[in-house]
Amino acid sequence: SCIVIYNTDLKTQKFIQPSEGAGKFTAMAVSPNRRYIAVAERAERPSVVVYDLQTLKKRKVLSLGDDDTQTQTFVAMAFAPDSKYLVTVGAQPECMLHFWMWEKSRGPIASSKCATQVSCVDVWGAGLDVCVRLSVCLSV
Repeated sequence: SCIVIYNTDLKTQKFIQPSEGAGKFTAMAVSPNRRYIAVAERAERPSVVVYDLQTLKKRKVLSLGDDDTQTQTFVAMAFAPDSKYLVTVGAQPECMLHFWMWEKSRGPIASSKCATQVSCVDVWGAGLDVCVRLSVCLSV
């Protein structure tokens, strides 16, 4: 699998390939400031890679610690309006929500199991607001 970045003005395209050893992409999000794209990769340890959209250089690789065995695949993600935070959602049945300060942190700054009324599938199109420090509100 690959992700195609198409420039409508220049009518050019660039490709993002999965990292070595990774399977396929499972989710993606473009930052509100349109500077970054985050892509989730399926692998033995799932990861999120944040790329600069202009150069397609890797800016950051986000992965969970060895002690976190609950998240096998990321299925949804969204950037905060300021593009400094990223929220990811793991696949069911665990459906773990991870909150990242992606430019600075090595791991998530907060994690929680999704509430039963939150559908992990619906989070893909969710709006993300940073309500209070380390709190995330999802509207679906």
